[in-house]
Amino acid sequence: MPCVFIRDIPEREAIDTARRAGIDLLGLAALHTSTKHKAGFLMGFAAYTRDELEVAVKKLASVLLALGRR
Repeated sequence: MPCVFIRDIPEREAIDTARRAGIDLLGLAALHTSTKHKAGFLMGFAAYTRDELEVAVKKLASVLLALGRR
């Protein structure tokens, strides 16, 4: 599922910070051939249980909130 940032959060920093929290995301920039794209990430969830997703989404929310406050 593509998730586009609505705040000014650097995509690379968000991806790296999420990875350190144990969440693997793919930045949208890697999927575009032009430089005219919106920052965000691709989130896959088909291989995870509901409980695993709930934990990951809470971690991701904390990561993004912290980055958005900078």
